[in-house]
Amino acid sequence: MKIIIGLFFLHIIKSDLVEGIVDTTVILRKRITLGCMYSGSETIVQCSWFKFNGSFEEPLCAFHNTYGKYISEKYKGRMSFVFENISSDMSITLTETSKQDIGIYFCYIALFPLGTVKKVIAVQEDDFGKIMPSSHQTFTENSTITLNFQYTLEGDVKKVTLERFTDVKMDTIVSCEKLMNSRTKATYGFDFINRILVDCSILHNITILIYQAASTDEGLYKSYFNAGSQNQTIVVNMRLKKGISPLYTVAVMYGGSLVIIIAIISIAVICVKRKWKHKSKETIPPTTSSTYNVEYQPRSGTMYGEHIYANLSELKS
Repeated sequence: MKIIIGLFFLHIIKSDLVEGIVDTTVILRKRITLGCMYSGSETIVQCSWFKFNGSFEEPLCAFHNTYGKYISEKYKGRMSFVFENISSDMSITLTETSKQDIGIYFCYIALFPLGTVKKVIAVQEDDFGKIMPSSHQTFTENSTITLNFQYTLEGDVKKVTLERFTDVKMDTIVSCEKLMNSRTKATYGFDFINRILVDCSILHNITILIYQAASTDEGLYKSYFNAGSQNQTIVVNMRLKKGISPLYTVAVMYGGSLVIIIAIISIAVICVKRKWKHKSKETIPPTTSSTYNVEYQPRSGTMYGEHIYANLSELKS
């Protein structure tokens, strides 16, 4: 236990400000889940959770691949890992929450051989308000989908922020910003690294590619264009429908032809099997000839009193 506590407190450092973007914002409820899932292939060695407390990071819990888990005394009884064993999902759940739980949380994942990655999560009391979609778009599950956001006002766009809203949380997808050398920089949210591709080369026309879209990708996608005095917000309500299997698609396209083809193939297979079976019987060598004398005894009262003998040697051969 002393070893894991020592590893745990290595992350307690002075912090004058929260660097980077907030990856996820969660609305305060009596029970909340702070998600932290790593999608890479590296080996997870340890996961540590902290809460930003103005000037330092307050420890919550830690989970080590060898030494097990540790929970701070302050959070024992109302904090738990979503999965009891270390895995790619190191999310935690807080119960019996109060306003004291509002703030910024950090999830550190120590990876071998990459190093440490961090996710920033904010818990706030107020909800996100009513968000009205500009358009509705429906796609098929497990396909690569494209969402396009185009700035239509006058002005030079300097920064674009893309976010996804669901009922109780908001995820930052990417922040695209113009640099001094006229190039653009894209900073992805933690949950979207290596999952999507965003073209930020032209800030007034942003395109998102989502690979193998799943039901968890549904929601309101909000694009905020910052162009000084001429700012613009575009919201797309993205939904997914169940995909159609390739076999069903072929059947619909070619109608009864597919059924006919299957029937022909089935008949051909049956004919070949029968022919092969018949040929196998013909090639079986005859057995050694033997003589079987079978004696039939007539029933009493029959008109034939003599014995009947049958020689089956010829019949067997």
